[in-house]
Amino acid sequence: MNFLVVSRRCEAPCADPRGVNLSTHTIKNVNGISMFGTFDDLKAKVDEYYSCYRHPDMSDFSSGPLYDLFPEREGGALKAQYCWNDTWPSNGKAGIYAFLDDDGRVVYIGKSSMKSSVSARLNSYCQYGKDKKCKLKHDKWKVQPRYVWIVGVPNETSFEAAALEEFLIREILTSDNVNGISASH
Repeated sequence: MNFLVVSRRCEAPCADPRGVNLSTHTIKNVNGISMFGTFDDLKAKVDEYYSCYRHPDMSDFSSGPLYDLFPEREGGALKAQYCWNDTWPSNGKAGIYAFLDDDGRVVYIGKSSMKSSVSARLNSYCQYGKDKKCKLKHDKWKVQPRYVWIVGVPNETSFEAAALEEFLIREILTSDNVNGISASH
């Protein structure tokens, strides 16, 4: 069986002139303490994946908008366009989702793919509580989520969700992802 190999050079800032990916984990150190990835880091890494690892003829991802699970709470570093009880963005599509805390740091990155959808996965985490406010279905979070950001993948390439999720988990330090984390984190 013959395969067509398509080579594409990544133009992202992480590539050196030889085409070698020099990207490292998005981990900031403050006084020697690792800091979790931010919403901006997450968006940048999705852009990097999109420009470096996808064929240019593939259909686009759909991303965002940011979704606030607890809009009744004071504060919050990010301004969300959607809030609890609105339809999930990318409803019905496969893709990745990222939970973020009040300060916009990435708590957890997950995926839905193949026969599942982002909305089905998110519904497995969230339910209606008192006064129809969001209630998380489990309390085992190391860091309490506040926001959700979703990237939907095209229906014809729903398998991409798994690759995107693994790339993001490799590149961004989170508080709650445990599977697929190497000792280098």
